[in-house]
Amino acid sequence: MTLDLDAYMAKAIAPGVAQGVTLRLLAQEDLAQVVAAYPEELRWAMTDAQVSQLIHQRFRSRIPAYLAQDSNGAILGASWCLDLARSSIRKIPGLSGVRGYESVSTFLVPEARGKGIAGALKHYSMQQMHEQGFKCVANQIRSDRVASIRMNESLGFKTAAIEDRYCALGLRWTRVHT
Repeated sequence: MTLDLDAYMAKAIAPGVAQGVTLRLLAQEDLAQVVAAYPEELRWAMTDAQVSQLIHQRFRSRIPAYLAQDSNGAILGASWCLDLARSSIRKIPGLSGVRGYESVSTFLVPEARGKGIAGALKHYSMQQMHEQGFKCVANQIRSDRVASIRMNESLGFKTAAIEDRYCALGLRWTRVHT
């Protein structure tokens, strides 16, 4: 799914954020708490050590991440913003030559879902990245993540391509179609 940030920011009205929820940039002191909050559905078969390594590597690589945090300081969710120049989805038609980023591993802890926090977090991260000169945002969403697809569509995202991944007899291949 993709979205033109210039067009979005020109007409966007920030979604309301639930009482006591703060949106901000990830800091080093947040890393352990983000690792602990990282949901099972994004872990696949990764161990806690592998999740920790992934999140710490993203931080060391200066991949910006934005957090939703409750009034007690607990992490409710996060979203990383990977420059398309470093992303695997550069092959999507229309993204070539555009200064954009991919929204990756966006998550909310289960108890924070359905409260508008994901939309507010996504809007906040898009606003921050637009201020840094990014013109487009893209993301990959599994087709079974219906709530995530609907939230992105409500922000104006459009499906740009569908990627099918296949694996049989130890062979893997991908097909992208628009």
